Amino acid sequence: MFGVTIIFGLPMLIAGGMINPDGLRLGGLITYAVIMLILMPFGGGWLLLATQLVVPTAGRTRLGAVLSTWVGGTVLGVAVIFWIASLFSYNPSGSRVDWSAHLLIPYMPKTGIALGLFMLCQLIACGVVGAIAPILQPETAIGSALIGGTALFVLLYAAGWYLALS
Repeated sequence: MFGVTIIFGLPMLIAGGMINPDGLRLGGLITYAVIMLILMPFGGGWLLLATQLVVPTAGRTRLGAVLSTWVGGTVLGVAVIFWIASLFSYNPSGSRVDWSAHLLIPYMPKTGIALGLFMLCQLIACGVVGAIAPILQPETAIGSALIGGTALFVLLYAAGWYLALS
């Protein structure tokens, strides 16, 4: 789960930092992650954690599988929610940008929107293909996830530009 979190969560955090006029505030993210760690088992994640407890991921202990799923799922959820919250705080005029907060991650909102949307589409496609992966060959599953995520991204991004220009 930590590999999934790094592959999808880190670009989502960077994309959110590129969009957010206040930059990437680590204090707020850590506080939110702690709150989500506490709430995740009660808010619907209990079924996933119970599944990992009964049938752990191959090569892991039951406790290791539950902790990996719990922490990795929380961090990935926080990254996706931060990107979505950054989208809602985006001001196209750029009048409220704190330039001192964008020293490490530049303020490039259109790039941040595209990067975050691409990673979200890839995450969704990998989840859908992962659900049917046991009946597919590995090469087919990986190719289907990449092509499906890219096609979803192109459709959504093109629809966004169409709506913006019309």
